[in-house]
Amino acid sequence: MGESFRWRTMFYAASMHGFLLAFGMHFAVESPRWLCKVGRLDDAKVVIKNIWGEFEVEKTVEGFHSVMKNNGSDLDSTWLELLRRPHSQVAFIGGTLFLLQQFAGINGVLYFSSLTFQNVGITSGAQASLYVGVTNLAGALCASYLIDKQGRKKLLIGSYLGMTVSMFHIVYFVGFPLDEDLSQSLSIIGTLITFNKYHH
Repeated sequence: MGESFRWRTMFYAASMHGFLLAFGMHFAVESPRWLCKVGRLDDAKVVIKNIWGEFEVEKTVEGFHSVMKNNGSDLDSTWLELLRRPHSQVAFIGGTLFLLQQFAGINGVLYFSSLTFQNVGITSGAQASLYVGVTNLAGALCASYLIDKQGRKKLLIGSYLGMTVSMFHIVYFVGFPLDEDLSQSLSIIGTLITFNKYHH
């Protein structure tokens, strides 16, 4: 009976994060830009003061008003605006990036990752998940640190280049005759790099 209830325990444990997030959102502040937009200027100033300090209040509010004035009100916006410039270019790029991610083969890597881990001697599913989780965490921390310093464009290009190299890495070391232990070890490295680059 213990085996049959393991999946329930897993879902119960995962649901706790959702409950904690929902509870924590009650204490989250509203976006100051949104508050300015809907006319709640005093509330926006309080939020800005608490987050960035009193000296940033007027400067930030002026910036919000300038952006809203240049962009115009989007209360009357429609989905058809995605087909017009400049929104059409942004929508096309975003959609293309999503399609490229799906066609990059990540689903195949995910599907066969357990077999790849087993081939290198990692028979424990928990241990394999731990390796993947640590890799994703390291990638997330690096991306969070670099995103404001290097910009999203450089990180995006680097991510796709990293995915390309790691995919060739996996195919080469799995498909070509090499020392078995070396081939398996290098293929697992390529798998972890693919996880890292795809998710970040």
